[in-house]
Amino acid sequence: MTDISIPEGLQRLDIGRLVVGQALIGDVRDQKGEIVIGRGEELTPEHIDLLKKRASSGVYVGADWQPGRATAAVPVVTASPEELMLALRRRHACRTRSTPVRRYLRHEWRVRLRMMIQGAQGLGSRLVEVTTCDVATHGFSFLVEGYLHPGTIVYPRFESLPNRPVMKAVVRNCAHSGARQHRVGVEFRKLELDETLPDV
Repeated sequence: MTDISIPEGLQRLDIGRLVVGQALIGDVRDQKGEIVIGRGEELTPEHIDLLKKRASSGVYVGADWQPGRATAAVPVVTASPEELMLALRRRHACRTRSTPVRRYLRHEWRVRLRMMIQGAQGLGSRLVEVTTCDVATHGFSFLVEGYLHPGTIVYPRFESLPNRPVMKAVVRNCAHSGARQHRVGVEFRKLELDETLPDV
């Protein structure tokens, strides 16, 4: 096996230390010294996959990386329902579906979201991926495997929006939609002053 020489002025990066959702404190470079991911970019699953594919030929960092640190944490932020809807309209151009029996105007919206489901009665919380169905100012609905009891607190992270906000919501209804899949409707909840958001 041929040993890959490390470019001058660079050091090999341990990809295992990188975490999705954190910002790079310096440039990540390939063996030629060319930038693969720029300083300050928030890591996505696609970034990690890209770096893993390049790992055989080497992934490197330079002097702009502080010894012993791989990433700088990105603070968890939230948004109001109104801010969320405005950002969604700007980013995704959601299709509006208005019906006379609905109190709120809903927008068809299909994306994958990461969501923390708070455990009940001392049980541990769990992180899942869900598929959204529609969204309104008061809440949204999504598809998930398994039943969620009304009253369950969830924390969805909106990856595709600026600052990747995390919201708090409570399950209002859950209906079986086939196999193990359920359609869940949640209502946004206001955060308490001393409440800490989970790092979803």
